[in-house]
Amino acid sequence: MGLGLVAAGYAWAPGDNLVMFAGEHWNNTFPWLALRQQGVEVRVFPLDAHQRMDPERLAQAVDPRTRLVTVSAVRHSTGYRADLKRLGRIAHDTGALFVVDSIQAAGVLPLNVEDDAIDVLASGSFTWLLGLPGTGFLYVREGVWDRIRPVMPGMFAAEDDLAALR
Repeated sequence: MGLGLVAAGYAWAPGDNLVMFAGEHWNNTFPWLALRQQGVEVRVFPLDAHQRMDPERLAQAVDPRTRLVTVSAVRHSTGYRADLKRLGRIAHDTGALFVVDSIQAAGVLPLNVEDDAIDVLASGSFTWLLGLPGTGFLYVREGVWDRIRPVMPGMFAAEDDLAALR
């Protein structure tokens, strides 16, 4: 849900692109693939021969029209742990958002959104956080909300004036 809110709420323009690795979990794939209908180019970057993510090769797929780089902190299929710090720097070097799916990491591995330059962190809480199915969280760095429109605002979308959205 969190990743879908970001995908739907970002102010995409035809010609924009996003970069992701092949073989991401469906929850970190389908929201992005759906953007093709809006003219967004979804660049799915291959893994290396050992099924690992090579940040330096990914950097070649990022350009000035890249608006977002997304990755799983830990791959669901292999357990491979992404180098979030390097990937975050690659995204930020072109002004792109760095979006991380942390469902296989949150609760079992340390995550630091500041050190790892993470703009958006999404997670279900039914895995290592031992929460109930259907629960989770979405972290959005201060200043990034200005780039994501609220698509399903609720009662906490207002600051002090309950008649106006944040």
